Amino acid sequence: MKFEDLVGGAISGKMRKADLSVPKLPSINQILREARNYAVPPTPEYMQSVIDMSPKNDIGFYQYNAVFEAESERELHNNLKQLVSGNGAKHDHPRVARSIYESFKHKPSLADLYFRE
Repeated sequence: MKFEDLVGGAISGKMRKADLSVPKLPSINQILREARNYAVPPTPEYMQSVIDMSPKNDIGFYQYNAVFEAESERELHNNLKQLVSGNGAKHDHPRVARSIYESFKHKPSLADLYFRE
């Protein structure tokens, strides 16, 4: 059987061949090597789903929980009691003094007593 007999429909029996130059695709190692030179690496379309396995100093998502979750009032009060010296604001850490000020700012007499000593 000839080729012309197998081809039908819109394809004619006579076909032309074309020599097309296909560019060589870079390897994954070459792309990742070049990508580390950019803040936002420009990756080709076909590389969007490839995971970059270059070692980095990333923080795990579970370590951010303490930033987004509030401490309960009871825990805050117990921790604050341990940090207060009992000798006034000038003997306490500035963050402790600030938290006591924020707690007592609606009671000026108590705030004044804490900051006067």
